[in-house]
Amino acid sequence: MADPPTPNWLQLVNEPLPAPTLEHLHTSLTRGRPFGSPTWTTQTCKRLALNFTLHPRGRPPKSEKRGQSEKRGHPSLLVGHL
Repeated sequence: MADPPTPNWLQLVNEPLPAPTLEHLHTSLTRGRPFGSPTWTTQTCKRLALNFTLHPRGRPPKSEKRGQSEKRGHPSLLVGHL
């Protein structure tokens, strides 16, 4: 059996991860995204056709450009509109 890379290897492996790193790791696992620096992750996703893992799941939210009456239907169909 090979020796550990450093004398305190077991201590390093058992240390808790900082919150931002843990969140990054969780996102990588749940999205199927490679784990690493942002640049490396982006390059690897492009190379492996995993670009979809870089974007939020689901459909993009609707644009707020349309007025409320347009969202509900034709203005003449609105109650109280004559």
